[in-house]
Amino acid sequence: MSALSERFEIRLPAEQLRELRQEAQRRKVSVAQLIREAIQLLLEEDLKRRQQAAMELFQAEAPIDDWDVMEQQIGAARSKGLG
Repeated sequence: MSALSERFEIRLPAEQLRELRQEAQRRKVSVAQLIREAIQLLLEEDLKRRQQAAMELFQAEAPIDDWDVMEQQIGAARSKGLG
């Protein structure tokens, strides 16, 4: 992990903070570390979902036309409320 150089403050409901403290204690890490790990996990999962969606699009084997033609088709679909 790179050096920690930025500060960020959030406000949480008391119950959520209590649960975070308990989990941090169980894992023997600070609450801040637990939050950093949760953020990293969220970002990694989001990246994986986007990559999977892209792979599914590539595997769809949809017909690919000239960009000008495709752009007109997209515009037509949007004007019909399809996109």
